Amino acid sequence: MLRRLDPPGIRAPAPSYCQITEDTRLGIVYVAGQVGLTKDGAIAGPDMASQLRQVLANFDAILEELKLDRTAFARRGVFVTDMDEYFRDEVNGQMLAYFGGANRCPSTLVGVNALFRPEVKIEVEAVLHRP
Repeated sequence: MLRRLDPPGIRAPAPSYCQITEDTRLGIVYVAGQVGLTKDGAIAGPDMASQLRQVLANFDAILEELKLDRTAFARRGVFVTDMDEYFRDEVNGQMLAYFGGANRCPSTLVGVNALFRPEVKIEVEAVLHRP
């Protein structure tokens, strides 16, 4: 059975999709790509580091809604508009702090020309597992 939901702590998605789909039988949770938008739809900042802070806050809200912790990450996909900016300490350090240690999971990093709005610099999608 699939359960679809949009956690109240993050920006509501467009009507064509939901933020989360959970296969309740298998315990697999698919999370739509998260970008640096606040709950009210404002961009968190002009740089990738500011936007990533919001992306990670969105994931924390999602984990809280699902009653999971960061060890639930089974896979993530990261899409960035500037690889050089991604590998700066202020961005890469946030990724290491959030996903390091027991929170490590397979990850794909993809450089793209653009995301859904010109000012968006990073998007992270994930697959979670409910034990």
